[in-house]
Amino acid sequence: MAAIDDVLLASAVGDPCIAASISNFGIRLNSMADLEPAPRGVDLWRIKQDIGSMKEHELEFAQRICTDENDAVVFYGVTQAVEGFLVRKRQLLSLKKQGAERIPKPEVLSRGPFWAREQFNDVLAKARGCQPTPLRNIWLYLDMSNYFTTADVRSIWNARTIPIRETSDTQTITKCFVYGKDGRAELPL
Repeated sequence: MAAIDDVLLASAVGDPCIAASISNFGIRLNSMADLEPAPRGVDLWRIKQDIGSMKEHELEFAQRICTDENDAVVFYGVTQAVEGFLVRKRQLLSLKKQGAERIPKPEVLSRGPFWAREQFNDVLAKARGCQPTPLRNIWLYLDMSNYFTTADVRSIWNARTIPIRETSDTQTITKCFVYGKDGRAELPL
């Protein structure tokens, strides 16, 4: 369990990237009093301010990330590009689950591991489009565990079949992790 308190939260909220995201989305987050435990989660917190609900698959996926990162997650709700941040690591995070789009399984399988690149490009564009300050320092987490292994995803990712929109940008998305049927892997940027 990665307990957090006002001091740890203030440190995270003081990070320039997290502070910019909070400002962009008009979120009030000054202390633990502005948070409440997320349903069914350990180390998952959500903003009390109503800016939209978290999806069930986001909660489940975030719980896995909390465990793997040994950190707590603060959820914003429905926002552009990011869902919240890792408290101790002071990292914005974006969560994407393959199949959550409610598209038929054959279409998911035909798009295959290409989906990882598509999601990367989508988050990159949304983060750059945030106003008044584009978002930076995002860790992107992709859950493809229902359909593919990490090796499946890496083979397409490394082949650069679908190019990343702008490979010179190393400050918007700084890490990308994929969860496959066989575990977790970091994808090279």
